[in-house]
Amino acid sequence: MVFVHGLHAGPGVWKPMEEKFENNPDGDFPSASLHAFDYSGTTEEHVTNNAKRLSDWLSSQNLGEVDVVSHSMGGLVARKAQLDGAKIRRIITLATPNHGTGCCYPMTGTWDACKDMWRNTIIGTQSQFLTDLNEQTKPLVTPDTVLTYAVNPDDGQVDSDSVELDGAVNLMANPYLPDGPICGSELHNSILVRDNVATDSMNFLRFGAAGVSEQTSPTRDPQATAHVADEHALRARPDVDNIASRTS
Repeated sequence: MVFVHGLHAGPGVWKPMEEKFENNPDGDFPSASLHAFDYSGTTEEHVTNNAKRLSDWLSSQNLGEVDVVSHSMGGLVARKAQLDGAKIRRIITLATPNHGTGCCYPMTGTWDACKDMWRNTIIGTQSQFLTDLNEQTKPLVTPDTVLTYAVNPDDGQVDSDSVELDGAVNLMANPYLPDGPICGSELHNSILVRDNVATDSMNFLRFGAAGVSEQTSPTRDPQATAHVADEHALRARPDVDNIASRTS
Protein backbone atom coordinates (compact mmCIF):
# COMPACT_ATOMS: atom_id res chain seq x y z
CA MET A 1 0.00 0.00 0.00
CA VAL A 2 1.26 3.46 -0.88
CA PHE A 3 0.64 6.85 0.75
CA VAL A 4 0.82 9.92 -1.51
CA HIS A 5 1.07 13.38 0.10
CA GLY A 6 -0.10 16.71 -1.30
CA LEU A 7 1.16 20.17 -2.18
CA HIS A 8 3.93 21.59 0.05
CA ALA A 9 3.96 18.41 2.10
CA GLY A 10 6.13 15.33 2.49
CA PRO A 11 5.85 11.69 3.57
CA GLY A 12 6.13 12.68 7.24
CA VAL A 13 2.49 13.80 7.28
CA TRP A 14 1.46 10.15 7.09
CA LYS A 15 3.06 9.06 10.37
CA PRO A 16 -0.18 9.23 12.45
CA MET A 17 -2.11 7.20 9.89
CA GLU A 18 0.73 4.76 9.32
CA GLU A 19 0.69 4.03 13.04
CA LYS A 20 -3.06 3.42 12.97
CA PHE A 21 -2.65 1.00 10.06
CA GLU A 22 0.27 -0.84 11.69
CA ASN A 23 -1.45 -1.13 15.07
CA ASN A 24 -4.92 -2.14 13.91
CA PRO A 25 -6.23 -5.22 15.81
CA ASP A 26 -6.37 -7.41 12.71
CA GLY A 27 -2.67 -6.90 12.05
CA ASP A 28 -3.17 -7.03 8.28
CA PHE A 29 -1.23 -3.84 7.45
CA PRO A 30 2.29 -4.56 8.76
CA SER A 31 4.89 -1.83 8.44
CA ALA A 32 6.68 -3.74 5.68
CA SER A 33 3.59 -3.43 3.49
CA LEU A 34 3.31 0.36 3.90
CA HIS A 35 5.20 2.69 1.59
CA ALA A 36 5.21 6.49 1.20
CA PHE A 37 5.96 8.16 -2.11
CA ASP A 38 8.08 11.29 -1.68
CA TYR A 39 7.87 14.03 -4.29
CA SER A 40 8.22 16.87 -1.79
CA GLY A 41 10.77 18.67 -3.94
CA THR A 42 8.49 18.96 -6.96
CA THR A 43 4.96 19.50 -5.60
CA GLU A 44 4.59 22.88 -7.32
CA GLU A 45 5.03 21.29 -10.75
CA HIS A 46 2.19 20.12 -12.99
CA VAL A 47 0.25 17.14 -11.66
CA THR A 48 1.14 15.16 -14.79
CA ASN A 49 4.86 15.47 -14.02
CA ASN A 50 4.41 14.10 -10.53
CA ALA A 51 2.07 11.37 -11.75
CA LYS A 52 4.86 10.23 -14.05
CA ARG A 53 7.26 10.26 -11.10
CA LEU A 54 4.84 8.14 -9.09
CA SER A 55 4.46 5.65 -11.94
CA ASP A 56 8.22 5.40 -12.39
CA TRP A 57 8.73 5.00 -8.64
CA LEU A 58 6.14 2.23 -8.42
CA SER A 59 7.88 0.39 -11.23
CA SER A 60 11.27 0.80 -9.58
CA GLN A 61 9.97 -0.63 -6.30
CA ASN A 62 8.57 -3.78 -7.95
CA LEU A 63 5.44 -3.56 -5.82
CA GLY A 64 3.08 -4.97 -8.41
CA GLU A 65 -0.53 -3.81 -8.14
CA VAL A 66 -0.96 -1.46 -5.17
CA ASP A 67 -3.61 0.41 -3.23
CA VAL A 68 -3.12 4.14 -2.70
CA VAL A 69 -4.20 6.41 0.15
CA SER A 70 -3.72 10.03 -0.87
CA HIS A 71 -4.21 13.49 0.61
CA SER A 72 -5.18 16.70 -1.15
CA MET A 73 -3.34 17.12 -4.46
CA GLY A 74 -1.85 13.65 -3.97
CA GLY A 75 -5.20 12.22 -5.00
CA LEU A 76 -4.92 13.92 -8.39
CA VAL A 77 -1.38 12.60 -8.77
CA ALA A 78 -2.55 9.06 -8.01
CA ARG A 79 -5.60 9.25 -10.28
CA LYS A 80 -3.54 10.59 -13.19
CA ALA A 81 -0.89 7.90 -12.66
CA GLN A 82 -3.57 5.22 -12.72
CA LEU A 83 -5.09 6.68 -15.88
CA ASP A 84 -1.68 6.59 -17.54
CA GLY A 85 -1.16 2.93 -16.73
CA ALA A 86 0.15 2.62 -13.18
CA LYS A 87 -0.94 -0.65 -11.55
CA ILE A 88 -3.28 0.74 -8.90
CA ARG A 89 -6.19 -1.32 -7.60
CA ARG A 90 -7.97 1.02 -5.19
CA ILE A 91 -7.56 4.74 -4.52
CA ILE A 92 -8.63 6.66 -1.43
CA THR A 93 -8.59 10.45 -1.77
CA LEU A 94 -8.68 12.46 1.45
CA ALA A 95 -9.69 16.11 1.01
CA THR A 96 -8.62 15.98 -2.63
CA PRO A 97 -9.82 18.83 -4.88
CA ASN A 98 -11.16 16.49 -7.55
CA HIS A 99 -13.17 19.40 -8.94
CA GLY A 100 -10.68 22.10 -7.98
CA THR A 101 -10.06 24.56 -5.16
CA GLY A 102 -10.67 28.27 -5.04
CA CYS A 103 -7.43 28.63 -3.07
CA CYS A 104 -5.51 27.92 -6.28
CA TYR A 105 -7.40 30.38 -8.46
CA PRO A 106 -5.23 33.40 -7.55
CA MET A 107 -2.05 31.29 -7.62
CA THR A 108 -2.19 30.05 -11.21
CA GLY A 109 0.58 32.46 -12.19
CA THR A 110 2.82 31.21 -9.38
CA TRP A 111 2.60 27.41 -9.24
CA ASP A 112 2.02 25.07 -12.17
CA ALA A 113 0.16 22.73 -9.81
CA CYS A 114 -2.45 25.44 -9.28
CA LYS A 115 -2.92 25.77 -13.03
CA ASP A 116 -4.12 22.17 -12.86
CA MET A 117 -6.45 22.39 -9.88
CA TRP A 118 -8.02 25.84 -9.81
CA ARG A 119 -11.73 26.33 -9.38
CA ASN A 120 -13.85 29.45 -9.71
CA THR A 121 -16.82 28.80 -7.46
CA ILE A 122 -18.55 32.04 -8.46
CA ILE A 123 -19.01 31.16 -12.12
CA GLY A 124 -18.68 27.39 -11.67
CA THR A 125 -15.61 26.68 -13.78
CA GLN A 126 -12.52 24.56 -13.23
CA SER A 127 -9.23 23.82 -14.94
CA GLN A 128 -9.19 21.94 -18.24
CA PHE A 129 -6.87 19.40 -16.60
CA LEU A 130 -9.57 18.48 -14.06
CA THR A 131 -12.30 18.40 -16.68
CA ASP A 132 -10.25 15.99 -18.77
CA LEU A 133 -9.12 13.86 -15.81
CA ASN A 134 -12.64 13.42 -14.46
CA GLU A 135 -14.02 12.54 -17.89
CA GLN A 136 -11.26 10.12 -18.78
CA THR A 137 -11.28 8.30 -15.43
CA LYS A 138 -15.04 7.66 -15.33
CA PRO A 139 -14.58 3.96 -16.20
CA LEU A 140 -12.09 3.62 -13.33
CA VAL A 141 -14.34 5.13 -10.65
CA THR A 142 -16.62 2.54 -9.05
CA PRO A 143 -17.82 1.86 -5.49
CA ASP A 144 -15.20 -0.90 -5.24
CA THR A 145 -12.25 1.09 -6.56
CA VAL A 146 -12.50 4.67 -5.25
CA LEU A 147 -13.31 6.12 -1.84
CA THR A 148 -13.37 9.88 -1.32
CA TYR A 149 -13.36 11.55 2.09
CA ALA A 150 -14.20 15.21 2.67
CA VAL A 151 -14.69 17.47 5.67
CA ASN A 152 -18.32 18.55 5.86
CA PRO A 153 -19.16 21.07 4.43
CA ASP A 154 -15.61 22.20 3.64
CA ASP A 155 -12.19 22.37 5.27
CA GLY A 156 -11.33 25.97 4.51
CA GLN A 157 -9.47 24.94 1.37
CA VAL A 158 -11.51 22.28 -0.40
CA ASP A 159 -15.31 22.14 -0.49
CA SER A 160 -16.88 18.75 0.11
CA ASP A 161 -18.63 18.82 -3.27
CA SER A 162 -15.24 19.25 -4.91
CA VAL A 163 -13.96 16.07 -3.26
CA GLU A 164 -16.82 13.78 -4.25
CA LEU A 165 -16.70 11.73 -7.45
CA ASP A 166 -19.66 10.21 -9.27
CA GLY A 167 -19.52 6.45 -8.95
CA ALA A 168 -17.25 6.41 -5.88
CA VAL A 169 -18.08 5.83 -2.23
CA ASN A 170 -18.14 9.39 -0.86
CA LEU A 171 -17.84 9.96 2.89
CA MET A 172 -17.56 13.05 5.07
CA ALA A 173 -15.75 13.72 8.35
CA ASN A 174 -17.24 16.13 10.85
CA PRO A 175 -15.38 19.37 11.64
CA TYR A 176 -16.68 19.78 15.17
CA LEU A 177 -14.74 19.59 18.41
CA PRO A 178 -16.20 19.98 21.92
CA ASP A 179 -14.68 23.47 22.08
CA GLY A 180 -15.82 24.44 18.57
CA PRO A 181 -14.72 23.92 14.98
CA ILE A 182 -11.20 24.19 13.70
CA CYS A 183 -10.57 25.85 10.39
CA GLY A 184 -8.21 26.59 7.51
CA SER A 185 -5.18 24.43 6.79
CA GLU A 186 -5.37 22.92 10.25
CA LEU A 187 -8.78 21.51 9.39
CA HIS A 188 -7.68 20.48 5.90
CA ASN A 189 -4.85 18.41 7.38
CA SER A 190 -6.82 17.10 10.35
CA ILE A 191 -8.38 14.40 8.19
CA LEU A 192 -5.00 12.66 8.28
CA VAL A 193 -5.18 11.87 11.99
CA ARG A 194 -8.81 10.92 12.55
CA ASP A 195 -9.39 7.40 13.84
CA ASN A 196 -12.65 6.95 11.93
CA VAL A 197 -11.04 7.99 8.64
CA ALA A 198 -8.25 5.45 9.15
CA THR A 199 -10.75 2.73 10.08
CA ASP A 200 -12.95 3.42 7.07
CA SER A 201 -9.88 3.50 4.84
CA MET A 202 -8.66 0.12 6.05
CA ASN A 203 -12.10 -1.43 5.64
CA PHE A 204 -12.40 -0.06 2.12
CA LEU A 205 -8.99 -1.41 1.17
CA ARG A 206 -9.99 -4.81 2.55
CA PHE A 207 -13.50 -5.13 1.14
CA GLY A 208 -14.27 -2.25 -1.21
CA ALA A 209 -17.79 -0.85 -0.94
CA ALA A 210 -18.82 -3.80 1.22
CA GLY A 211 -16.49 -2.55 3.94
CA VAL A 212 -17.96 0.92 4.32
CA SER A 213 -20.86 2.90 2.92
CA GLU A 214 -22.42 6.34 3.13
CA GLN A 215 -25.31 4.80 5.04
CA THR A 216 -23.28 2.99 7.70
CA SER A 217 -20.24 5.19 8.23
CA PRO A 218 -20.30 6.99 11.60
CA THR A 219 -18.77 10.01 9.89
CA ARG A 220 -22.19 10.82 8.43
CA ASP A 221 -23.52 11.79 11.88
CA PRO A 222 -23.69 15.64 11.93
CA GLN A 223 -23.30 15.66 15.71
CA ALA A 224 -20.32 13.33 15.79
CA THR A 225 -17.39 14.46 17.89
CA ALA A 226 -13.94 14.40 16.32
CA HIS A 227 -11.09 12.70 18.07
CA VAL A 228 -9.78 15.43 20.34
CA ALA A 229 -6.51 13.80 21.32
CA ASP A 230 -5.59 13.26 17.70
CA GLU A 231 -6.52 16.82 16.77
CA HIS A 232 -4.29 18.23 19.49
CA ALA A 233 -1.51 15.87 18.44
CA LEU A 234 -1.79 17.26 14.92
CA ARG A 235 -1.50 20.82 16.18
CA ALA A 236 1.75 19.88 17.89
CA ARG A 237 3.32 18.34 14.79
CA PRO A 238 5.86 20.75 13.25
CA ASP A 239 5.72 19.18 9.78
CA VAL A 240 1.95 19.68 9.62
CA ASP A 241 2.19 23.17 11.11
CA ASN A 242 4.58 24.09 8.30
CA ILE A 243 2.05 22.91 5.74
CA ALA A 244 -0.71 24.83 7.46
CA SER A 245 1.04 28.10 6.70
CA ARG A 246 0.59 27.56 2.96
CA THR A 247 -2.05 26.71 0.42
CA SER A 248 -2.62 22.93 0.28
